[in-house]
Amino acid sequence: MEWTWAGKASTGGLPAFGALGEPALADLPGGRTDAFTWVDSGDHLWLYGGMGYGDTTTPGLLSDLWRR
Repeated sequence: MEWTWAGKASTGGLPAFGALGEPALADLPGGRTDAFTWVDSGDHLWLYGGMGYGDTTTPGLLSDLWRR
């Protein structure tokens, strides 16, 4: 299986997220480099950390975890 992330953050690589712990299709990770990704046995794509945009317009080291 081949994965393609078919979405993008709303503005300039910034993430789009709602309430913590409440998944939504509109939630998207921000643009980043050097992140760690894997696919689990349930065929879910996981994305952790990297260098990019969190909740500000200044890039930095991230420690967020996303599942799609």
